[in-house]
Amino acid sequence: MLWDLLLGFALRLEEEDKHYWRLCSSGQYSTRSAYTLLFMGATQFGPWERTWSTWAPSNANSFYGW
Repeated sequence: MLWDLLLGFALRLEEEDKHYWRLCSSGQYSTRSAYTLLFMGATQFGPWERTWSTWAPSNANSFYGW
């Protein structure tokens, strides 16, 4: 099927290749847009939700007599 689509396609040697980055309205690649794409659809967490918390009770050190 792909071969059939490409069979009728002709390259024009007098025209330069053009690259468009579809994630920006300008069509220009940016690191910011690529980074945004990397996390597209990912779950977002607030900074307070990323903080590590311990599962140990607050008096765990007294268990060993320290």
